[in-house]
Amino acid sequence: MTPYTIEKTITAEGVLLLENLPFQPGEIVRVVILQNRKEIKKVGPSLKGTLLRYDQPFDPIDVDEWEALQ
Repeated sequence: MTPYTIEKTITAEGVLLLENLPFQPGEIVRVVILQNRKEIKKVGPSLKGTLLRYDQPFDPIDVDEWEALQ
């Protein structure tokens, strides 16, 4: 099955209209809808740049401390 890619915008009514597709009438096709990642709006503040430092990043963690964090 060869993929065919087309980008469309959903209308205000929530309709997606596909026209002039390169298929024959009656041909069976599979439709997969992927959201364009660049259009996704962030729902919360970014954490980028918020880490100030790691304290002893390569030291092993004690089992009791690990269970206390859970």
